[in-house]
Order: sequence, then structure tokens, then C-alpha cells
Amino acid sequence: MRPLGFARIVLRAELLYLRRVARRHAGRLLVGLVAAGFLVACLALLHAAAVLALIRLMSPLLAILCVAGADLLIGALLAALALRDRPGALEREALAVRDTAARELARAAAFGALAARLTALLRRRDRRAGG
Repeated sequence: MRPLGFARIVLRAELLYLRRVARRHAGRLLVGLVAAGFLVACLALLHAAAVLALIRLMSPLLAILCVAGADLLIGALLAALALRDRPGALEREALAVRDTAARELARAAAFGALAARLTALLRRRDRRAGG
């Protein structure tokens, strides 16, 4: 395969990889925003109801602390979900293709440079021998 062919493969694999990474990060961002919105909206409404219900069973301070603990647990679980970052199979495959093509491109470029250098040396030797 020619070096230009390897360069095209490297470029295509890199573009595919970057598109998949961008899609994955956009999904993570969306989940994070939904989680934050859910926490703000739902917890604001549920706080008052939960505290009022718990006040019947315990002191107001303990009721508020119980609700805050539940908020912390829900928030931590949603944050862990938003921070989960695992590349998919297609991303890993695109990286493997990119790396293989880049290695082949480097080999082809090195061979081309070596061939050009050898050709120049042989021409010089032929000129000296003929002159």
C-alpha cells in the first residue's frame, strides 16, 4: 500500500474515533444535566413533604438530616453514572486501525527516505566512476 493510502486510513480512523468520543461525551453531558435537573426539581418538592412526614416521628433537626442524607446518596449515584467513561468497541477498533496505519505510514516513509538517499549515493558514485 502506498503512503498516501496509509495517510487516508489514519485520517479516516482518527475522524471516526473523534466522532465516537464526541458522541459519548455528549451523552454523558446530557445524563449529567438531566441528573442535576432532576435533583433540583424533585428534591425541592420532596424535601418539604419528607421533612413534614418525618417530623411526626422525630425532631425537626433529625428529619432534615435524614432528608439531606438521602439527597447525598441520590446525588452520588447520579454523579457516578455521569462520570462513567468507557470507550466502546467501535472506538477501540478505530484506534487500533489508526495505530496500525500510522505504523505502516511511518515504515513506508522511512523506506522512501532510505530509497531516495541510496539513489542519490548511487548516482554520485556513477558520476564519479564515469567522469
